[in-house]
Amino acid sequence: MRRLTISTVRDAIQTELWHSAGSELLWHLLSRGAKIKVFAGGVRDAFLKQECGLGNINPRDWDIGISNIPRQEFDGILSEVGGVKNRYGGFKLLGGSSLPWELWRQEDTVGLRKTESPFTLENVLRSFVLSCNALAFDLDTGHIYDHGALRSIFLCEITVLEDAIMHDWAVFSAKALSLTFRRPFSLSAPTERFVKRYLASRNLVHELEKAYSGAAVLDGSPIDRQGTCRTSI
Repeated sequence: MRRLTISTVRDAIQTELWHSAGSELLWHLLSRGAKIKVFAGGVRDAFLKQECGLGNINPRDWDIGISNIPRQEFDGILSEVGGVKNRYGGFKLLGGSSLPWELWRQEDTVGLRKTESPFTLENVLRSFVLSCNALAFDLDTGHIYDHGALRSIFLCEITVLEDAIMHDWAVFSAKALSLTFRRPFSLSAPTERFVKRYLASRNLVHELEKAYSGAAVLDGSPIDRQGTCRTSI
């Protein structure tokens, strides 16, 4: 896992979140001692937009992991601001014109719970399974933590992490395939075999319904395979 600072991505994410309807919630959580990180698709898409020049890319939501807050306190705070509990134990928060937020306690990340893996940032990233999503942004420090995602983005290829904490084969096969429709990625040969083995139509329909309900879809502007991203691997 690498720790990086990419100023364009840092500024874009911080501007988006600190100027959103949920900024008061973030300040309140920080004041209670919380550590806040943004994960996966939102960070990936900020990189594609800011560093790879894909201006039509926008995330469908923000995945925000909170740590260092007790479960009961976390539930109380999110309930007070109108969060709707989801099936994974986190909360969905709708912010008017802002993108939806999915918030959860990092200690309760579903992949860690299902596999009884210890809580570490690296293990949380491993639980995202797909290489292009193994990325986190620290809202306080501005650091980016990369567990293989930037290489995946640079190569325009989705792989399954070699050290993935695998906890739902069908879900992640659907996520992998749906990303090839929405973002400038193709599947690696091993990932193609993974998708063919585990894909279930209901999971793919679910992923596509989520994706096409709000987020922008790539309209034919792939990353140059020689690499036009300003940040190299």
